[in-house]
This record gives sequence, structure tokens and C-alpha cells, in this order.
Amino acid sequence: MFHFAVAKAGIASLWIDYVPSESNPADVPSLLHEMSEREAEEALSEFGSVMRMTPPTFADDRGEWLSSIEIAKSAWSV
Repeated sequence: MFHFAVAKAGIASLWIDYVPSESNPADVPSLLHEMSEREAEEALSEFGSVMRMTPPTFADDRGEWLSSIEIAKSAWSV
């Protein structure tokens, strides 16, 4: 979804840098499976609950590309 948004925005150049996990709270959800139950509970109490991931839908049943708005809605709908 990130790469789609970048391409759709027409961004020609993008700088992405490495941030160590200890300095990056965004890593917590991806590391829960490596934590003990106690560590996971502490992390979730600090950062909030886990959101269910919904892969975006890029095309309709006929194979036609959806609009950017429809693609975004498909990724964020609950």
C-alpha cells in the first residue's frame, strides 16, 4: 500500500533510512511474536491494541483497477 501511494503521488525520489528497533515504536506490532506474554502485555498497554491488517483490494471482480479512494477504503475498512 505504501509503494502504491508513493507511485500514485508521483514521487520521483524517496529517502528511507534504517531505525534500530529500540528507537522505533512502530516496530512493536511486528515484534509481538518474539516477546514473552508479559513483554507483549506491557508493550500493548503502552502503545494500544493491535489492529487487524486488511490487505487492500486493487481491482474489482472484472479486473478493472479501482480508484485510489476505493483502494484506500478497502485497506482501512473494518
